[in-house]
Formats: sequence, structure tokens, C-alpha cells
Amino acid sequence: MPEFNSEGGTADAIVNVGVGKMEFNDGIIKVSGGSDRAALRADGTDNVNITSKTEINGGKIIGAKYGIQVRNGKPDVILKDVQFENNDTDIYLNANQKITIEKTFNCNATVDCADPKDGRQLTTATTGTDYQKNLDLTSANKGYLVDYKKTTDGQEYRCFSKLVGVTISGLKGAIKAEDPAEFTVTLTHENSTGTGILTFGDKNGEIEYKDEESGEYKPMPKDPKDGLEVHLSGNNENYEFRITPKDAGEQKLTAAVVRDDVELGTAEKNFTVAGRVHTTVTIEGLENVVIKEGESKDFTVKVDPKDDANLGEAFIDFGDKNSEIEYQDKNGEYKPMPEGGLKIGLGDGEVEYEFRITPKETGKQTLTAAVKKGENELARDEKDFVVSEMPILTLKDGVITSVTVPGKNGADPEDITEIVKKNANEDGSFNVPEGATVSVAFDKDAFADSGLKFGHWDITGLDDPNAYQNKESFDFVMPAKAVTLKAMTQDASIEDDEPDIVGPIVIGTTVVVGGAVLGYQAYSLGAEFAGKLMALPYFLSNRSALAMMLWEDAGKPMPESELLYPDVGQEERDMDLQHAARWAMENELIPDLNDEGTAPEEMKFYPDNTVSKIDVLNAWQKAQELKQNA
Repeated sequence: MPEFNSEGGTADAIVNVGVGKMEFNDGIIKVSGGSDRAALRADGTDNVNITSKTEINGGKIIGAKYGIQVRNGKPDVILKDVQFENNDTDIYLNANQKITIEKTFNCNATVDCADPKDGRQLTTATTGTDYQKNLDLTSANKGYLVDYKKTTDGQEYRCFSKLVGVTISGLKGAIKAEDPAEFTVTLTHENSTGTGILTFGDKNGEIEYKDEESGEYKPMPKDPKDGLEVHLSGNNENYEFRITPKDAGEQKLTAAVVRDDVELGTAEKNFTVAGRVHTTVTIEGLENVVIKEGESKDFTVKVDPKDDANLGEAFIDFGDKNSEIEYQDKNGEYKPMPEGGLKIGLGDGEVEYEFRITPKETGKQTLTAAVKKGENELARDEKDFVVSEMPILTLKDGVITSVTVPGKNGADPEDITEIVKKNANEDGSFNVPEGATVSVAFDKDAFADSGLKFGHWDITGLDDPNAYQNKESFDFVMPAKAVTLKAMTQDASIEDDEPDIVGPIVIGTTVVVGGAVLGYQAYSLGAEFAGKLMALPYFLSNRSALAMMLWEDAGKPMPESELLYPDVGQEERDMDLQHAARWAMENELIPDLNDEGTAPEEMKFYPDNTVSKIDVLNAWQKAQELKQNA
């Protein structure tokens, strides 16, 4: 491989001048000793048609001040291939000179010229090609970079673009996520020309620019520019922006000035975004409550704006339940909710607002309170409650295992067990919606060490008590009236299939069974067996249960007296027992336990007093005779 040297740099190594024709196909051109000389210099005449032509087709150029220098005249220099090593500048163009670089050149080359300026053309333009943008050319001049141009008529070439100084200022301290923070971008572009695009890349969506004419902040322009157009001629310019970060954490903002897909200048600024604590809203006073149909319930909505306090005006909105709700004004009066919600000020800090709801529908419901700023929902809370004119379930020595209500519009049943249990009445009874499916069971745990076990249920209020009375656990549908279930126990030593012999019937007692007289002969018969012969539905343990069984079997006739017993409930749900007790006493089916001479209005029924099985048999027999004689 031939080697051409300029020892000590006393001369340019290879020179093509005038009208000479030269091809450098291979070899090494080397300039040693820190020379100011060129490895290959081309001069030409002033006539472009009659001038020198220099083609570089291969080899290496090493250690020169200028690897290739295109100097005087109008020389035709064509670079097809060569490797540059350790040159100060690989390609140097004197004033107004250009170099032709073909697409076969695939090495890196540094470029400078004697007359740098913004837009200064470096390579000979080619038409109908698309390779020059891929040439690996870098600037040896610190004030410029090698740009790429393609004209509207299809010509492409490489040129110098003046670097633009970019500075970001104003982003100081921690910024709250979703809070706007203002900053300034300063561009230094002396001796630059034309326009460029100022962009922040993937953060453009978080940034607004300040319009110079209106002074208003506007979103960063999107495609096709993807950034703000800036003028690069004239003096330095300041541009005002506002960023509203979406995410918390350590972040970096990059500002870049781009022209023809080339970055003319960039700047970076690190900043910290603190996590934002958003508004919270809490509904208090409606947690799993039961509201009777037609009644109202007061509740509170607590709003804590936290970091949203600077957002100003907002609204509390209950959606489609606004029409059921009233708010308490400053005078303590309740007024209908305004359309669209109640206006509040987030700048007031944490505030409790009082409301009252009068539900229109029955069943399990959900109240949703939302705090809204325009179309943006800042926070919401939900509370479930039940609305119903509910009958009462009284349960003694038993437990509720589940309560479900039918789902709306064919949806799956909704479990309201905990709501029913948490809202038990003071006497231990429960409010259960009509139509709810209730599962109950004998309370085994309560009798674990008592020597007793389940016997049967005393049932009032269900249409077919016989279907349930011997089941230790069962399900039923709650009717529109009160239901009483009392679990009766028996000695745990009694086998389930043994007759419940309670002792001989008292001598002298006469019981008619199916027209036969049971006197002394019935002495050895158990009461249970006698009850079966008499078609008795079941044995009961107290006077109230006995009265209800007899009264329902008779078709619920009304008593003659309208007086109410003072020891029986006085509410509407208790009227069945009042009527049953008064009717049973008037027909002497149940003994009168009041002292002789007690005034009628003071007479008591003693509903919880126990009754023996013989008392039940006698009362049942009398009731059957009463039905036959009616």
C-alpha cells in the first residue's frame, strides 16, 4: 500500500491544482509533526467547466490539520470513500466552497469552513436522492452543527446550523402533582436565521405556553409541529410556560429547539414532584341503617379538600337521589338540594355539611356522595342502607343465619344479614323487610352444657307453622306481619323417636277425642299422643302463643270488646295478639288470672305465663267445640 508523507508539515502532502485530474484509489496520506498543512488539497480555476477534478475512492488520511481542503477557484472534489484518522478537521472548505459526497461514503467525517453561518451549504446538492440525511457528518466548529435540508423541488444537501443556547429557569422546590408551576425558557440565537420548534417531548401534554398577545396560557400545539414555533433571528428571547405534572417523584424536563428534525440546542432541568393528597369525602350517619318508608334520616357529609383547597368552588352531588335530599342552610333550616348539587368552597378547609334524606323507594339502597369540580370528580363515598315498612321478627333461643332480599331487575339476591342484626330493636327483635328470605336455627351454643336439646318451635305469624315446628333450622319468607319464633327444649336424654310422655293425665279429667270419652282409660296415654288424636297442630309453651294458635285456627274472629291489654304491645304490629288474647278470654278458652273485682280496663293477659300440655289440650278441645257450635 503506497504511503504519502509530508514530514514535519512543510507542505501539503498531495495537491491537485488548475485543471488537473486526479483519482486517489488507495494508500495512506500522512502528515506528521503537528503540521498546519493539508493531507490532500484541491485548487481549481474560476471556470467551473475547465477546472481540476479530484476523486477520493479509498485509502486513509491521517494526522493532518485538514484531511481534505477545498481551497481556491472552483475545484470539483468528489468523496466516494476514505477513512479519516486523527485529523484536526477531516474536511475543510474555504469560503464559498462545497464538496460532493456520494452515498458510498459510510465513514464519519468532521467538517468546518472559513465562512460559517446559519444555513451555510457544505455539500453539493443532489436531486431525486434521499441518502444525504444519512451521511455521518459532524461539525468541527463548536458554534454550529451539521444540519440537513431538502428543498421543495427535491434537492437535498448538508449545511451548517447555528447552535441555539437553551436555558430553563424557574422550576424551584417541590411541585405538587396536578398543581401548575410556571417556568421560563431562554433561547440564545445570535446570528441564527429562520424559525424552529421548541418542544418538551413527551411532557408537551403537561405543559401550556403563555400567549404573547392575550397573556393566557394555552396547550402546547400538537401535530404536525409537536411544539411551539419560535423565531431564531434577532436577539435572545424568553418564553413563559406552565407545567402541571401528572405523576409524583424525581423528574427531568428537557427543552429542545428543533429544525428540520435536527436539534439545534437542548437544556435539562431536574425537579421533584410531591405526591398530591386529594379531596376526601365521607358520609356519616347512614352506615347500614334501616329507614321506614315515608320517614326521614339526617346524615352528615364531611369534605376535606387537602391539596385541592386551591381549586376554589366545587359541588356536593348525590346524583339521582338529589330529589330525595335536603341540605341544612346557615340558619339551620332544611331546603331542597339545588339542581346539580350543593355549592361549596374548597378553600374553607375541612367542613361538615348536614343533610336529610326521605327515600322514595323501599329495599336495600346505596347513597353516593361525589365532590365535583366541573366535569372532574374529585372524590366520592358510598353508604348502603335499607328502606322498608318492616314487620318485626321476635326470636327466642334461636339465631338468624342469613337474611336476603330479591335483587333489583332480576339481579342476584342481596345479603342484608349484618344490616338486620346491627339494627336490632332494644327488646331483641328484628326489623325484616316483607318478602325477605330468613334463615333461622336453634341456638345450640346457648344450651351446650345445659343437658337440654332442641324440642320444637312455638310459632306465631307464619301461615303453615306445622311445616317448620320440628325443624332445628329452616328458611321462611317474611310476611307483612309480625312473626314470633320460640325454640322449646327438652331433656337431651330423650330419644327423638320416643313419645314425649309428660306423665299421666289427672284422674277425673275427661277429654273427648273423636267422640270417645277419655277418662281413666287415658291415664296411661301421653299428652303428645292425645294431641295427635285430637289433631292438635303443636304444643305451645305460653299464653300468647296458645291464644294466637286458637284464634288463627278459628279464622281470626274479632272480639266483642275493644279494650287493649296493658301488658300486650300497643303498636299496630301487636294488634293480632291483642285480638287473639281478648277473643280467647271472652270465650273462656284460657283461664282468667286477674284478681276478682279487677276493673275491665286494668285487666291483664299475662302473655308470657307458661301453659301445661294439659292446658293446651283443654283449650284446643273447647275451641273445636266452639267452632262446631258456631
